[in-house]
Amino acid sequence: MQKYTVLNKGVETPFVGKILATTDTKKTDNCPVWTEFEIYLRDDNTYVVNVLRKYISGESNGRSFFCSDLYAVQNCLGHPIYRRVAFRAQMCYNFARKALIADGVIQAHEYPLTLDAEDRPAMITPEQKRDLTEIYDEDDEFDFTE
Repeated sequence: MQKYTVLNKGVETPFVGKILATTDTKKTDNCPVWTEFEIYLRDDNTYVVNVLRKYISGESNGRSFFCSDLYAVQNCLGHPIYRRVAFRAQMCYNFARKALIADGVIQAHEYPLTLDAEDRPAMITPEQKRDLTEIYDEDDEFDFTE
């Protein structure tokens, strides 16, 4: 495990952990704006989800989420308005899940990214629904579009 630092509500927050997966929506080197997704396993077996909006100018903004389990990770990767998990966020989650299975942290049947009635990725099934106020503040604004 190594030390990482993420920005959490504008404050640098260090933690010790392991990066499980990272992906981005950058299509070309000249892409003016893209989103990066990172998922970490902390040394206390909790998770950090880091979602960054990056600009070709070098600027970036985003949010980090500290999650107790993979259902909370799914919630964080969902678009805050549309409540769906974007393709690249799905990839990041699935890569992280495969790494956790390979490391023996979870079993192969645990924490799948569920699908809704039309086979579109959904965050969680209704019987697993969590209180999202723990994760999203009402006045938070973050663009998860790709």
